[in-house]
Amino acid sequence: MTVRLNSVVLPRIAQPATRPAAPSLASAIKGLQDVFGTHSGYKSQLRGMNDQQLAAEGKRLQAVIADASSGPNKNPSVAARARAQLGEVREEQKTRADFSKSPNPAYARQAHSMSDQQLSLERARQLERYQEATSGLDQDPTKAADAKAKLEILGQETIGRFKDKLQGALPRAVPTKPMGIFEQVGYSVKASRMTDAQLRQEKAKVLGELRDATTGAHRDPVAAANAQKKLDILGHVERSRTPQTKPISHEELVVFQKAAAQKSSGQLQADIARLKGQLKQLEGKDPVAQANLMRKLGVLEGALTRREAEVHGLGRWAARAGDAELQKAADELRQGLNRSSPDFAKKLESLDIITAEQHRRQVEGPSAPAPKPAEQSLESLVADLLKNLERYHEATTGFDRDPVKARDAMQHIRSDVTELLKRLVAEALKAA
Repeated sequence: MTVRLNSVVLPRIAQPATRPAAPSLASAIKGLQDVFGTHSGYKSQLRGMNDQQLAAEGKRLQAVIADASSGPNKNPSVAARARAQLGEVREEQKTRADFSKSPNPAYARQAHSMSDQQLSLERARQLERYQEATSGLDQDPTKAADAKAKLEILGQETIGRFKDKLQGALPRAVPTKPMGIFEQVGYSVKASRMTDAQLRQEKAKVLGELRDATTGAHRDPVAAANAQKKLDILGHVERSRTPQTKPISHEELVVFQKAAAQKSSGQLQADIARLKGQLKQLEGKDPVAQANLMRKLGVLEGALTRREAEVHGLGRWAARAGDAELQKAADELRQGLNRSSPDFAKKLESLDIITAEQHRRQVEGPSAPAPKPAEQSLESLVADLLKNLERYHEATTGFDRDPVKARDAMQHIRSDVTELLKRLVAEALKAA
């Protein structure tokens, strides 16, 4: 359905057949983290990664920065957030590298990987150990020194996390706004006023936006959906400018039929193959154009069947005709040949059949029947005539057609009839 308002094409916005599935809780949380989130929260995620995962996260952020900083779908806010996160990854890598300088590198790494709750419990445990080892009856200087050293490590870790919280929120990645109904109508109005060249340029630009939003490290499903909506609108405007196909009229079909009747079998076969190719290209696009091609194909196939029957009949006639008849037919066809005439190829095809028969006779020569013996009875002559008539019928009908055999059988038939007439005349004269 299309609405026109002052030459502006407004598309009918299709409603989805089914409501899209609700996003999962995990994807919703991930989306919120990608938009909001704090330095402290992101560092907590990094502490849970091993060294390989941390290096992979750094590479991912570098790719996001590169992808979000350029291209038709660039997003400076996403790039700024990724740069801040990449700084945290670099800091986490430096912190882990500094563990080697700690008096107890293994414990420092272990404490760093703990959650805030685990860190608080571990600090309470080590404090209890230290108090037990420095007071009461069970004093142990070695145990006290170990607990004190671990408390210092835990205290540094706690101070570091407190500083992380003071950094506040990460730069906010502004999410892409979905294209609503009013934006779609406005874009449709804008597209309707474009020239054909501008429409092609806009389509190429939107295709670039769609490609950028669906590939690379920075992918934006909302931007991709918006680009697809724009492409649908541009396609609708293009189709509205395309002339509508009209059904072929009876008069047009008659003209097409007359033109097909003047073509050779080779031309008809080529036309049929061409139209079948066009019909395949139109599948699912233009049902009216498909129907027109189907009607034309029916005309061409009927013309080809008739032309093949004409060619076969001409071959049979040429095999039976005398040399003078063949020459006369060839001369008439040559005189009627005209390259600008619509039936030139058809006449040339007929001429080729006749000249092929003439050439065959020149190469093979006539096959004259053997003379009949004088003592052959009338019954025997009649039997020979029937046998030759059967040979001619077999050579001119059915699937095993042979013009050479047919011509030979016809010559024998003529000889048999001539001899039979001579015998009947002789018998009549004797009776008189």
